[in-house]
Amino acid sequence: MHFLKRHLPVGLSDIRMAIANLFRPWLSLVILSLLLTIIGSFQPVQAHRPHDVVTQVKLSPSYSTDQTVYTVVRGNLLKSVDKGEHWRRIVQGLDTLTPLSTLTIDQVEGKMLALGTHGDGIFISNDEGESWRRSSDGLGAQDIGLVHSLSSQPQVMMAAGTEGGLFRSVDSGQSWSSVVDANQLFRALTDADGVLWAGDETGQLFRSDDTGQSWQSLLTVADDSITTLASNGTVVYVGTASKGVFRLNPGTLEILEVNKGLEDLRIQDVKTLPGNSRGVMISSWDQGISISLDSGETWTDYPHGLKKDRQADEFETHHFSEIAISDNFVDDKTVFLGGFNGLYRSFQSGQRWREINTLDPGVVVAMDISPNYGEDGTLALTTYVGKIMTSNDQGKTWQLTMNGAEVPRLNRSFKETYQDPRRFFDIAFSPDYATDKTVFTAGLWTKFLRSTNGAKSWSIHALGKEARGLTLLLSPEFGSDKTMYVGNQAGLLFRSTNGGKTLKEVAKLPWKRGNDSPSMVISSGFAEDRTLYVVAETGVYKSTDAGETWQSTTEASSIATAGNLHIEISPDYPQDQTLFVSSYDGLFRTTDAGDSWQSVAIADIAPDRAFLEGVAISPNYAADGTVMVSLRGKGLYKSVDKGESFAPIGDASLAFSRMYNVPCAGRPIEFSPNYAQDNTIFGFGTANTDIYRSIDGGSTWEILATPDVEAPTEISTLKTVAIAIELYRGRILKVLLAVIVAIVAYFAVRLLRIDKIIKLNRRLLQLGTAMVSFVVALVVLLKI
Repeated sequence: MHFLKRHLPVGLSDIRMAIANLFRPWLSLVILSLLLTIIGSFQPVQAHRPHDVVTQVKLSPSYSTDQTVYTVVRGNLLKSVDKGEHWRRIVQGLDTLTPLSTLTIDQVEGKMLALGTHGDGIFISNDEGESWRRSSDGLGAQDIGLVHSLSSQPQVMMAAGTEGGLFRSVDSGQSWSSVVDANQLFRALTDADGVLWAGDETGQLFRSDDTGQSWQSLLTVADDSITTLASNGTVVYVGTASKGVFRLNPGTLEILEVNKGLEDLRIQDVKTLPGNSRGVMISSWDQGISISLDSGETWTDYPHGLKKDRQADEFETHHFSEIAISDNFVDDKTVFLGGFNGLYRSFQSGQRWREINTLDPGVVVAMDISPNYGEDGTLALTTYVGKIMTSNDQGKTWQLTMNGAEVPRLNRSFKETYQDPRRFFDIAFSPDYATDKTVFTAGLWTKFLRSTNGAKSWSIHALGKEARGLTLLLSPEFGSDKTMYVGNQAGLLFRSTNGGKTLKEVAKLPWKRGNDSPSMVISSGFAEDRTLYVVAETGVYKSTDAGETWQSTTEASSIATAGNLHIEISPDYPQDQTLFVSSYDGLFRTTDAGDSWQSVAIADIAPDRAFLEGVAISPNYAADGTVMVSLRGKGLYKSVDKGESFAPIGDASLAFSRMYNVPCAGRPIEFSPNYAQDNTIFGFGTANTDIYRSIDGGSTWEILATPDVEAPTEISTLKTVAIAIELYRGRILKVLLAVIVAIVAYFAVRLLRIDKIIKLNRRLLQLGTAMVSFVVALVVLLKI
């Protein structure tokens, strides 16, 4: 015992010294291993935002002074009056469901515009695009591929059908008449010095000297479709689908192929350059912009700043499209170019390009109002890409709340991704928010976010299966039953009974509705009646057992095939059994829990033009009978007699709707929970991160702007380390375990006196054994 007491301190000292000696030479190796293991996959996150397909871009004839640009982006008509820096959505009068195909603007004053559609004829504006009216009198085709306004006589317009026919108007689109055989398929039109030129799908070139009344076939340019034409009066340039560019002398009709230096012969647009009689610019399918300053004899490509999106190749469509050149090009050198990935602008005569936002990533896709709004004034919204924002003062000020929703956390990796994972689809407050401070945000794919501290930070959760278009629904008794549902575009329904911590798949409904959102509602008496409704393949489905089983309530009605279905349920459903459903086929109502449905007339709107974008019911519906709907192109309509009659209200130029072709589950009209007292309604539908608010029941509206802030893509060092530890916790533990193995090996050499067997310096043998053990253990552990 005396011996042990005398030598114990020496033993502890030896151990401490041994460990210190072990780590001194190893310190760099261990740190390096940890860094390589933890952040070996770190890469700058440069996720692409979703592509903005710009199919049309037109400039005012006075662009150099009024700075006005028009674009068609994903089927939405946008207007900018500051060179494309900011955009406004144009909707008034555009009550059409068909895609917008072509846009033209008069080149004298810029006040009249014409917009062609794929199936609904032509729309005309006489006030610089602010409002529109449908104009199809005498138009022999409704699917329009091309509209052209004569440069010197803007009241004269030509329109070509996508399946044939050429039509002429001499009264600014009031009426139309056919001027060629209905089978003649024109693909391109231009005019200069009183001469109209046209090209067809077979490669024939036509000329008219009487403003389009009669046409003369001149020659066949190539055995290929003519896609675009441009003329400056002395020369005509002809672009073709796959044979490149040709130059025509109008006097001699000499036609020359001018493709020297062109790599891509699939021509999308051609424009002559103002101030240069020999200058010409083209856009091609894949290459982008090419410019010639010698009438096409030679070409130079200018792709700098242009971007391509691989989805264009997957969809087999062109990367670049229409060119628009400033009226003062000689001085301001301004050119715009549309493309699959977005809109580009050049201030260097088309030689260098910069992408500019059109369909803003900050477009609101969903918003919600705190159930305790009367006391806390809290609102929340999510955007197309990258933002969750909250306001605690009724929308006066806003805060970006992205803590926990960083790109690496959402991706579970620091590797670069094709698209930004911060694509949001829905947002919802807990009905017991005043107490639990819980908010949910759904992503486009599989994941949703949960906050229990008033959106100050988020935790990430995922469905058990991959699904797109997540839509949220919370029990009215969420504070006590912790029940929530998540629907999606796969027809899968998930339920949580622990406040969203975990979910279980409870049903699979049939789904063939594409990008529509699976609108869902829940009875205010859910605790007793267990009733839910959801949109699926044949319209509206009902469950009376908390989502376990479902029956279609609309299979035999016209709702079954209607698009863009959105359900609203009466706050007094247990008593009145009332639901409304808005659709592109009008408004429907049931007062017997879905056993029967009736079509509801909206004022004097023709049933076949009643394209509803949304519906909302007052929380005080039993007393005030208020229902509000939004109609495409016509604005808001309000009923105060439970849908028996409607009248227009508010400003028809405001869009209360989701952005067309931007998938989301947001409700574009929402009543304040305290509507009976505050008369407040909110909505969204602008081209920016703004929302609407009315405090007089919808008669007048103000726009509540949010600060122009972006969620940071660069993460601080401390947060990066914290995220890395979270993501790579398993790897870190394996490295530490390998270190422990090395320490054990170090002491094993001494305890087993291996240095007596292998005649080597003990210290060297210990270090070597520990190092080899560490490497072997690390390799083995990382493979497990």
